[in-house]
Amino acid sequence: MSKRFDRLATSPKVWKPLCRELEARWDGTIDLSNYHLADDGDWLGLFKSLWQREKYWTNGEVSATVSLSVD
Repeated sequence: MSKRFDRLATSPKVWKPLCRELEARWDGTIDLSNYHLADDGDWLGLFKSLWQREKYWTNGEVSATVSLSVD
């Protein structure tokens, strides 16, 4: 795989819009602020997580969620 393709495949410019699509709510609002990712953050990793969540919802499977609070 070329370096150019690898940069494109992991680019936040590709994955952030896809994360926005998966996080869109029924009323059209989109809020990605609770993920605390910078514009150049790991949007591919977040997309994988959101995709997994959507797969669980679609298949009716239960998934465990861990919530951490930072004070």
